[in-house]
Amino acid sequence: MRKQANSKDCFVCGLKNPSGLKLSFHEHPDGTVRTKLIIHPDFQGWPGIAHGGIIATLLDEVTARVYMNDSTGDKLMLTGKLEVRYRKPVPIGESIEVIGIPMGENGRTATARGELRDSKGLLLAEAITTMVLAPENVVAQMDLGSRQWVQAPDED
Repeated sequence: MRKQANSKDCFVCGLKNPSGLKLSFHEHPDGTVRTKLIIHPDFQGWPGIAHGGIIATLLDEVTARVYMNDSTGDKLMLTGKLEVRYRKPVPIGESIEVIGIPMGENGRTATARGELRDSKGLLLAEAITTMVLAPENVVAQMDLGSRQWVQAPDED
């Protein structure tokens, strides 16, 4: 497994974002990108169930990360289309795995599948994402260095 970079201020991976999820993502030898988390009650919709927007956010993030070339994030994909299917309620306070699976690249576009699974492997939600390679001028405007886009050590 290889750890991907985090940023300073991203909602999902930003290590210094006080409102964020502060997630770390790892590339696996099978080409998937994965993270685990326990969704905090602050992010629930109905009592005990994660809000659909948080579920979509997690699936969006993990599918975009599937096509990063390396831990510096030099290949950034922007979401063009995100189709989410909510299969089962996603529980608050229980371990969830988020998985990104590559489906193929075609020039500047790529497609990936995202899955949210519970600790027993049950599929809770899934997405198909179509992404487009971020143009160089857009990446330059992001000024990733100032956002502390770095590979932070794991805390375990």
